[in-house]
Amino acid sequence: MKEINFVKRYSIISLLAVVVFGFAFGHLLSRSMEQIMFKNAIHDMADIVNQNVVKHFKADELTKPKKGSTYKKFSHRMEHLSLNKNIKKVKIWNREKQIVWSGNRDLVGKTADEDDNSELQKVLTGEIVAETHSSGETEHTLHNTFKAERIMEIYIPITYGSQDDIQAIFEVYVNLDYVYEHIAHHKKMIWFWTISGFSLLYVVLFGGFWSASRRINKQTREITQSKQDWEETFNTITDMITIHDMEFNILRANKAAEQGLGLSGQDSTYHKCYTYYHHTEEPPEWCPGIKCLEKGEPASAEIFEPVLNRHFDVRTIPRFDNNDNMIGFIHDVRDITNIKKAEEEKAKLHDQFLQVQKMDSIGRLAGGIAHDFNNILSVIIGFSEIALNELSGNDGVRDHIKTIHGAGEKAAILTKQLLAFSRKQVLEMKAVSINDTIENMTKMLGRLIPANITFSFNPHIEEQKILADPVQLEQILLNLVVNARDAMPDGGKLSIKTAEVEFKEEDLLGNEKVKPGSYVMLSVTDTGTGMSQAVIEKIFEPFFSTKGVGKGTGMGLSTVYGIVKQHEAYIDVNSEPGRGTSFEVYFPVTEGDISETCDETLNRNVTGNETVLVVDDEPLILKVIANLLNPLGYNVLEASNGEDALQISDTYKEKIDLLLTDVVMPGMNGNELAERLSKKWPETGVIFMSGYTDDAIAHHGVLNEGVVLVNKPIKGDVLSKMIRQVLDDRSNKNEVICSTHVRKGMDILLVDDDENIRKMTRVFLKDYDCTIETAENGHSAFEKFTSGTYDLVFMDMQMPVMDGLTSVRKMRKWEQEHGVHGIRIIALTGNSSSEDIEKCYRAGYSDHMSKPIKKDLLMQAVIRHSSTGTPVHCTNKENQKDKIVARVDPDLKELVPEYLEERQSDIKRMQEAMKKGDYEAVRIIGHTLKGSGGGFGFEPITEIGLEIEDAATGRSGEDVEEHINECISKLSEYLDSVDVIYE
Repeated sequence: MKEINFVKRYSIISLLAVVVFGFAFGHLLSRSMEQIMFKNAIHDMADIVNQNVVKHFKADELTKPKKGSTYKKFSHRMEHLSLNKNIKKVKIWNREKQIVWSGNRDLVGKTADEDDNSELQKVLTGEIVAETHSSGETEHTLHNTFKAERIMEIYIPITYGSQDDIQAIFEVYVNLDYVYEHIAHHKKMIWFWTISGFSLLYVVLFGGFWSASRRINKQTREITQSKQDWEETFNTITDMITIHDMEFNILRANKAAEQGLGLSGQDSTYHKCYTYYHHTEEPPEWCPGIKCLEKGEPASAEIFEPVLNRHFDVRTIPRFDNNDNMIGFIHDVRDITNIKKAEEEKAKLHDQFLQVQKMDSIGRLAGGIAHDFNNILSVIIGFSEIALNELSGNDGVRDHIKTIHGAGEKAAILTKQLLAFSRKQVLEMKAVSINDTIENMTKMLGRLIPANITFSFNPHIEEQKILADPVQLEQILLNLVVNARDAMPDGGKLSIKTAEVEFKEEDLLGNEKVKPGSYVMLSVTDTGTGMSQAVIEKIFEPFFSTKGVGKGTGMGLSTVYGIVKQHEAYIDVNSEPGRGTSFEVYFPVTEGDISETCDETLNRNVTGNETVLVVDDEPLILKVIANLLNPLGYNVLEASNGEDALQISDTYKEKIDLLLTDVVMPGMNGNELAERLSKKWPETGVIFMSGYTDDAIAHHGVLNEGVVLVNKPIKGDVLSKMIRQVLDDRSNKNEVICSTHVRKGMDILLVDDDENIRKMTRVFLKDYDCTIETAENGHSAFEKFTSGTYDLVFMDMQMPVMDGLTSVRKMRKWEQEHGVHGIRIIALTGNSSSEDIEKCYRAGYSDHMSKPIKKDLLMQAVIRHSSTGTPVHCTNKENQKDKIVARVDPDLKELVPEYLEERQSDIKRMQEAMKKGDYEAVRIIGHTLKGSGGGFGFEPITEIGLEIEDAATGRSGEDVEEHINECISKLSEYLDSVDVIYE
């Protein structure tokens, strides 16, 4: 509804009215003033003429025409009359209407013609007559309206004595300019005061009406807005609202009701609500409207309307008039179908959540049992092995011990299955081809499947790879095939398929949200007995089995479930009784190179004379290991916990060559013990023992880089070979490469956004006849990669423009499109967590190297990925610890001054950035420090850079700024005091 702006309308109308009335008033006033002034001027003129004539002439002198000498004398006397100077011409008439005297002598004696006769007749009655000189056609009396010219012709009666005694008539021609001047002056005054007065009147009237109109407009707007708000609210409410009279007629409906019931704006009134909602002729008995009208109180009900196939929450509210008489009710219907579905879905998800909780709880229980049971089995298997070694081949007890040892081995298999279910086993993740894995197992699967079952393998993917533990992948396939075989005792069909599947964000697997991306699906389908929904809900629980007694442990599918989850994969089951079963496992696709697996037997001497510190909270485990290692020549130190182990290391005078520790122990765990011990004995090797994985050494079952783990139960031959291998590798770890048979003429592409790392790497490789090209970001690297030929690529993960992961993906895709053999690409990363390493392999990296870059590690990587050559070693000197000394490779001597100067510049840049609060700039500088310091030999710079990057990334807490400033000061002090030794 448009608002009527009364102020604007009234202001225009009132202004027009004031102008019109003001003009009319001024015009009338000026005309009246003009008439009055003319009348007064003529009367004044007449009085002057009359007085002068009466004074100088006798009455009888004005009755006869003047001729001859009389005319001259009379004219002479006329010249001496004191008449108004504005009188220009005079005629004298007598009562007989003859001209007595005139300035024109020829007119004297003539009588009045028809035109003059009427004026003279009026004058003889005592009236003064005036007419315009120019027209001569219209004569106007002083009592009528007239428009005067500059020259007026006035007929003046001359009276002697009584006013009625008219003796003659003077006709004078008068110039009235002076009257006009006075009139013009007075008109200006009249119009000035008229305009001023009416303007003031307009302001007063308009101000009053403006104030009133504002109130009216405000009230109008409020009423209009209230109505509009009510209309909008009424129509925007999603509930279907209708207003009814006492007869259930719809008086008004909002938009939701019109759309929901199929009403239109024209026919929405005076229809029964129950006709549209229920398609009935009268309201149902439970209708809240009936209760509302009966009791005069609100009523409600929750219903399912089969006609509309919707759930509704219905409420009614009574309506009353001003006299509190009920006149109807308001009907509010809310569609709660989605709420009902959500509640059902919530209940379903709650059941699933309870199922997941149950599985997790069982998993934790299984893992705990396996851990404790593995300790027991370690004792059983360990002592049985010792006993077997000590007994002769003809000893009768030997067979009994063999039986004990075999039972222990079988129990170990069961604990391994429990660990798989609880996701506590250690995985050796590699990029593998699932098709190759299935094909390699075809012969073995053929022996498991009877002749009455038809077996088929249908691969529908070509080169897609997954990141998986090959052994565990085989375990999944084996368990699913065995389970399918057992479901078809009378024969049937068993098929294995692989396919590529793309999941989007909204996709679900059995109501389990999946991560979007590309997956490889492994499907195992049988035509067996099938399963009910109740069985499907329990099939992954350990020890649950539908097979008869003695026909299964109930651990097959639970093992599959645990392995699948540990691989961050998904499993889905589709089955119906009598219609077979299909298991579908979805593995995320990776772009890494397929790892070659080979079986290498460790044919090495397992004896030694080194000192081994064994730490375990289980005394029997300590005894077993001591009995295994002492005969091999090792010096064994025993500790029951981390504190005892540290105390032994402090008091033991000789060198400790190896720490063999359990991971999970009360108080200090094995990883913390290893870290603290390595500070005193940095050359000491570490082997962890555990019955299940722990986040201290592994993440999601994948070992951190450099970690060596022996799984419980402990087996003597495995442990002895592992100890010898670690000690041998550790003895060579303090050596650096001095020369090597690196393949001559290797072309290497080095990609890193840090110029110092690029310079340093060039220096490290300068003596090995390698051609090195560099790039500062992934985009530039991709262009060089596609236009050149390289034997090896070193690429940073985090770079501007295009990061390493994206660049490697593009490189691998380009290789596939152009049929190029996969070039070895090594990741350079300052973050060596298992998640980052996994990302590397998924993206297509062949290997990874942690920053800071060391010359020996760099050369090892080059040799490892070179086609020929075996490294030759030399020994390092022990670092000095009594002063701040940086031992730098002599090859870097020319770069060090520039490097240290750049670090001083970094300090200034960080100080400026801190003043501006630019934490991102500080973080970038910290990242640069972290990546470059260790490579040059300035390890403290790397540590300080890491601190700065972490602090600037978090940006939380009041002490962030203080912490960063302390790190900057620490860096400044280090640069000022460090001594550089080139060796």
